[in-house]
Amino acid sequence: MIKQILNIQESYSQIEELYNSVGWSVYTEDSEKLANALKNSTYLYGYYEEEELKGLIRGMTDFVSINYIQDILVLSELHGKGIGTQMVEFVFEKTKDVRAQVLLTDDDPGQIAFYKKLKMQNTRELVNDPLNCFVKYAFELS
Repeated sequence: MIKQILNIQESYSQIEELYNSVGWSVYTEDSEKLANALKNSTYLYGYYEEEELKGLIRGMTDFVSINYIQDILVLSELHGKGIGTQMVEFVFEKTKDVRAQVLLTDDDPGQIAFYKKLKMQNTRELVNDPLNCFVKYAFELS
């Protein structure tokens, strides 16, 4: 079942477990920063099985022009079970009138295939309406 996470403090240990499960320990190195990121997101939904958090999706939107999905996480042992797809489709339904659904992801073939399966387009492949995506990190990339 997908439901909104309203109490971040109460759910924090399970949320942290999700981030660590997928190897995103950079998020959990500073629990205060992660808690602030969660709190300041427009939406934060969890996928639950028997009241246990198994997946999470969070993002920011103005509900008009853009929905930016920041994180989609599923416990690593449950990858491939359709949980991520359910969460993305849930958010897409909630933001169906928003002009653009956007996210940034690594160049991992599995991630690229996942988003293509959800009918998202890689800006690298747009020919008729080419787009560029720019990002500036607060740290220097190697």
